[in-house]
Amino acid sequence: MDNSASVIYQSGQSVPLTGQYELAGVDLKPDGTIGEAIVHDLTAHDLFPFYEGRACAWHPIGSTTPVLASDNGLEDV
Repeated sequence: MDNSASVIYQSGQSVPLTGQYELAGVDLKPDGTIGEAIVHDLTAHDLFPFYEGRACAWHPIGSTTPVLASDNGLEDV
């Protein structure tokens, strides 16, 4: 069974929930072999980063408790 996330975000979009996000797709090294996954800890309201100057897709990973942004700061869900 496929464990991939059903939600994908684009570089430049606002991060909806604080947590870990992984670059979608396969990270290939210049020699064509598979490299390590690219994972970032992102905070709600940040923008999803560009990778090497290019727009890319990100998906949430991990089992940390999501945190929603509110007008008064951050709240645990």
